[in-house]
Amino acid sequence: FCLFVGANSFAQHTNNIYQEFEVAQNAEFPEGIENFKKLIYQNIQYPAQKKKTITVVSFLVNEQGKIEQIKALKKAGDGYDEAAIKAIMTVNSKYTWKPALNSNGQIVKVRKTIPIKFE
Repeated sequence: FCLFVGANSFAQHTNNIYQEFEVAQNAEFPEGIENFKKLIYQNIQYPAQKKKTITVVSFLVNEQGKIEQIKALKKAGDGYDEAAIKAIMTVNSKYTWKPALNSNGQIVKVRKTIPIKFE
């Protein structure tokens, strides 16, 4: 019986989505998060209406090191959120993250949040 409960708990635990502070080893982008941001900025197509603004974007890095469930948490409006999400999707199509690990050394999904500034 204990083995069944343990196996069931394990199955539920592997489906969890972790926050960055909850993992033993965070997901890592090749050459670091600053390189990820640089690639985002290189791929952003600015909306027609130029303005200084910021959007905060959240996404999951899955067990395969790919980004999914991208969404704007702090919205800038005027097409800026969509531009940031599209740039992240472009970078995601070309690169793979090193997945996060929990305290047991298992690969897990982790939610990351980054600000994207438009100037």
